[in-house]
Amino acid sequence: MKGINILIIFVIANRNSKNILCRSLLSKIEIEKLENYIYIIFQSISFVELIKKCQIVLRPTLSDGDALTVREALYFNKKVIASDIVNRPQGKILYKSGDSLDLFDKIIATIRQENVELGIISSQCKKDDYVKYYSDLYVSCYNSHKN
Repeated sequence: MKGINILIIFVIANRNSKNILCRSLLSKIEIEKLENYIYIIFQSISFVELIKKCQIVLRPTLSDGDALTVREALYFNKKVIASDIVNRPQGKILYKSGDSLDLFDKIIATIRQENVELGIISSQCKKDDYVKYYSDLYVSCYNSHKN
């Protein structure tokens, strides 16, 4: 309706893609004639490879921790729109958690490259920062497991 071509990809890594929920989702997409706008992948795939092919990565969660998804997408210089439910890394675009209209507005503004609040742009997220962050995290997990 806004004249923008969007394809939303959902990955549901469910081995039983014949279940009631999956059939219901596919039926709803067909009834609403959204086949050209919503695509569901019912298997495990390389999320990193999917990120590389996307323009925008969404993290629309109502509860969350430090999402690897957000950091991976920023690392690949992708636009990331995430809920404001927790602190997020620099470079993301936040929308008000649970507010689908705010999420929609942020998606449209990002596609149109309008001025959206980024904090510090993702190109300033340095590889060394990520390596240090995850190295420290792994060491911390390993040490807590030993104790």
